[in-house]
Amino acid sequence: MISNVKITENLLYQEYDDEKEMYTALDDYLHCGYKIKETIYLCPIVSNGVEEIILSYIHVDNPSMDIKKKIHRMCKSVRLMKPDYSDTILNLVGAIRKNYGYSSKYIDKHNIFDRKYKNCVILLLDGLGRNVLEKNLDEDAFLNKNVSFYEHAIYPSTTAASTTATVSGLTPLESSWTGWSNYIKELDREIILFTGVNYYTDEPTGRPASDFIPYKPFFSDMKVKGYIINPDFSKKSMDINDVLSDSLQKLNYPQPIIQYVYWPEPDGIMHEYGTYSKEAKDILKDINDKVERYANALPLDTLLIISADHGHTPVKPINIYDCDLLNKYLKTKPSNDSRCITFRVKDGMGDKFVKMFHALFGEVFSLYSKRDAIKMGFFGDPNGYIHARIDDFLGDYVAIATNQFYFNFKGENNHLFKSHHAGITKDEMEVPVIVIRKY
Repeated sequence: MISNVKITENLLYQEYDDEKEMYTALDDYLHCGYKIKETIYLCPIVSNGVEEIILSYIHVDNPSMDIKKKIHRMCKSVRLMKPDYSDTILNLVGAIRKNYGYSSKYIDKHNIFDRKYKNCVILLLDGLGRNVLEKNLDEDAFLNKNVSFYEHAIYPSTTAASTTATVSGLTPLESSWTGWSNYIKELDREIILFTGVNYYTDEPTGRPASDFIPYKPFFSDMKVKGYIINPDFSKKSMDINDVLSDSLQKLNYPQPIIQYVYWPEPDGIMHEYGTYSKEAKDILKDINDKVERYANALPLDTLLIISADHGHTPVKPINIYDCDLLNKYLKTKPSNDSRCITFRVKDGMGDKFVKMFHALFGEVFSLYSKRDAIKMGFFGDPNGYIHARIDDFLGDYVAIATNQFYFNFKGENNHLFKSHHAGITKDEMEVPVIVIRKY
């Protein structure tokens, strides 16, 4: 099991073909009395008090006595942006409610309403973070030159949590929509919240998440006509003009209208090809041009808010499904989202789980107990209403990405992403707000 050892001056460097081999070898060392001294860029260093050995599946050319420095340089530093629920899309939803004379606990400090408007439209472009907009479009592009300000994404910075918050006017703590998938105890299954499909097997359960965590649109109590306009996901090919044309048609009425319009790009393209890929630039230019024509065609007395559910950042996978060192402490498989992952730990195993997690992944993920994650306000106001499902959905511990890695916890056949979200890096958490006023 222990092979391919390269000797440096005071340090043995052992390289493996993949994570599974490395985790297995690490387990052997731990059983032989070694302890994890530190971990650098996911490479654990074990020591028995006499010798130190660095275990790595990240291939380093020409290991030498400065191996630690070499690996440190591979780990890029990132800027973090913690959630701030005083400055999110919920504040803009609150402003819309007040435009029509209805109350809201959320205050819009940006004053997007310079007067009352007959129609209000929220157009959400999935994944359009500040970095995505600035690096993939020219400065004089319509979307770039009309940015009014930037705000925080809902946390987790992921579609299921953020779009639900926008439509419902509720934080994830209030709605319990905390991520892409979660464990439903009545079904004893991990389901994708949007579809009700078993996350791990791709089999339908016949029960959508709305059966367990329903919500109403934020305009449901208002005497204003409201529309939720989503694309037809059953189509093999879709065009943003489909939803924009539908929006314009539904604005052609004498009564006041509120609309939530959603488009799933550039998120899908960036997942597939990368945050700053040619494909991302091409699709964003197409979106920019069509949204500009749409904005020009809006009827008078309409306020248009263009924003995003979250941003995007380049990522690399950690195949945590191979990590028996950690998984042996779990009651169920991990849940929620790849960069905001929740764990349910076996009784009495919490301390061991925490110690092992910090030893292996503490450099790139911050681990919090469920209670601390709630108390720190990651998912909304801890002093306000908390949905009954939160206690179960957040498990025992929440791991939040602080670097460029994501956890692949589904398996080796899971689709691998080049770009992702749901962590607290600035790329993921800072989104633009574009306000267009048609007088």
